[in-house]
Amino acid sequence: MDICRELYVQSGDPKYIEAFEQSLRNALLGAMDANGADWSYFTFPNGRRNSTYYWACCKSSGAMALERSAEISLTLTKDGLSVNILEPFAGSAVINGVNVGVSLSAAEEGFELSFDPDEPTDFELAILIPSWSGNCEVNVNGAKTALKETRKWSKDDRVTIKLEATPRVIIHTATLDHHAQEIVRSDYAAISLGPYLYACGLIDGYKKQETFRMPKLFPESCLSVSEEKAEDGLPAILYNQPARDPVIFRPYFQAGGRHDTAWRTTWLGMAWQ
Repeated sequence: MDICRELYVQSGDPKYIEAFEQSLRNALLGAMDANGADWSYFTFPNGRRNSTYYWACCKSSGAMALERSAEISLTLTKDGLSVNILEPFAGSAVINGVNVGVSLSAAEEGFELSFDPDEPTDFELAILIPSWSGNCEVNVNGAKTALKETRKWSKDDRVTIKLEATPRVIIHTATLDHHAQEIVRSDYAAISLGPYLYACGLIDGYKKQETFRMPKLFPESCLSVSEEKAEDGLPAILYNQPARDPVIFRPYFQAGGRHDTAWRTTWLGMAWQ
């Protein structure tokens, strides 16, 4: 995360923000126990949470990484401000000698950005839209605008950001070849929604792995988003298969329970239909 942050500062390339955010929302949160004090040094896609020793450096490193994440959500550019990670925050920056307060809050279908400058001032506002978002719409005071907007910003201005996220299936095939001939092949799939990788706990309450059936042409067709089973405001994904109860998937950091010894399964064995 530190490397990605520095590469973004030096290059301005948004791909480093995406890599930073991916680590933040999945690996880092997935290593933190719900009690806020215990951390896992090793986090496995398929495996058990193991809290590290009480004296290990993971506990301080994890806390520092969370603190560092605040430094990249909103950054200064040569022309103004850049909103990099869409997660509620409040901050301020000095632009053209004017202190400008900025806050991002959750809103229907997205986020709302508001300003509190000491006086109206001109600057460019840039908003980084993540690659996972489908249809995206940015409005300033109700009028559609581009992802970069230069104007005199005042306390009355409101920017709304609407995003679209649908479940995605990530496919991976592991093979072993001998003299260009495939002799072993295993197909796997993982599920994501927005910036979060999803996983499940023990399948049917006791199985660590199972081979699932999924249509290879339209794999997302067997998935549905459940707000009813949401936790911490993040929806669950139901993996629906005939003749069995849906398998519930949650963001990787939630899956299986946020405590020592909890099991998570991210990569699923696939038998393609």
